[in-house]
Amino acid sequence: MKKLLAFAVFFLLVSCEIPEAIKTINEDQEKELSELNIELSEQAKTLSACQADSDCSVVGFTPKACGGYLDFLVASQRSNKDGTLSSRLPSNDYLLFIGRLRSYQNRLNDLNDDNGYSTCDWIEPPRGRCVENKCSVQSYMEFDPSLLNNE
Repeated sequence: MKKLLAFAVFFLLVSCEIPEAIKTINEDQEKELSELNIELSEQAKTLSACQADSDCSVVGFTPKACGGYLDFLVASQRSNKDGTLSSRLPSNDYLLFIGRLRSYQNRLNDLNDDNGYSTCDWIEPPRGRCVENKCSVQSYMEFDPSLLNNE
């Protein structure tokens, strides 16, 4: 019985170590994902031209391990990366951005499946607004007089 207990303790201690090869891959992935995070944030800023609130799309950015998003980006569905408005809705540049964003999120989700943890609280997405022909976000906590019922 003592040998079995000693073996179980030894097995638990050994199995808790992360092999060095896995650590290196995760560090490389983390660096690559961090760079992609910055690129996507900057790309969303170039897709900001709008004419109406309906042009502005708020998309989840960083997925949480238990669902939902940690943060959000706003981008214009009609904007081209050169700042002009597309007659096509959504614009090709917006579709390319969303494709890259989904790829980034899928990679994060794969990592979360293996190593992830997060709080499971729900973060309310902000509203997209077109202000001075640029998309911006309005937090759900900000007061918006247009939401008042004037009866």
